[in-house]
Amino acid sequence: ARKRAEAIVRTRLALASLAPRGPLDATVAAGVDAAVAITASRRGSFRVLASDVAAPALVAAGPDADRPAAGLASAAAAARAIGERRPVTSVVAPGSAIGVPVAAQRAGHRGDAGEAQLAVPVLRENAVAAVLELEGKREGYGADDVAAAEELAAMLMDSVLRRCDDDRLRQAAAVFENTREGVIITDASQRILMVN
Repeated sequence: ARKRAEAIVRTRLALASLAPRGPLDATVAAGVDAAVAITASRRGSFRVLASDVAAPALVAAGPDADRPAAGLASAAAAARAIGERRPVTSVVAPGSAIGVPVAAQRAGHRGDAGEAQLAVPVLRENAVAAVLELEGKREGYGADDVAAAEELAAMLMDSVLRRCDDDRLRQAAAVFENTREGVIITDASQRILMVN
């Protein structure tokens, strides 16, 4: 537990330093790589769903990121997580591309030899803004994995939003500096704060 907590803190620091200066997809990939490593997954992705966020729609990472093996099952888990607005775990039955919900496993379905998946939605203003998807773990995802993934997903979304806000501020500053019209910014007491 301590090693996992330390890894999450290191990830938070890495994302904080990458977000303002590097390409956004590289920042998200670093966060997804960390989530894959911390949860002992084989693949992971982060899907931004919010239409008002200028970010890569999907960033995949992990040692098997280019392997499409459980794509349908991962999409099914993500769809359930979005619909239920909570983390969802499932297992892909051997030879199947459709995820078997954990509840079905407990009811007798033997998906032990399959790969587990975890989909964690990120809520923003009462809507799902993004989904962190992890898959490829043989022994299944436990409560610690879910908690770590929730924290990492929130960190990723914070990094994306921070970067988007910084980009918007830079754009507004460029417009302010380059407009031909005189612009004066004042506070509520009519004190001048800035003039272009």
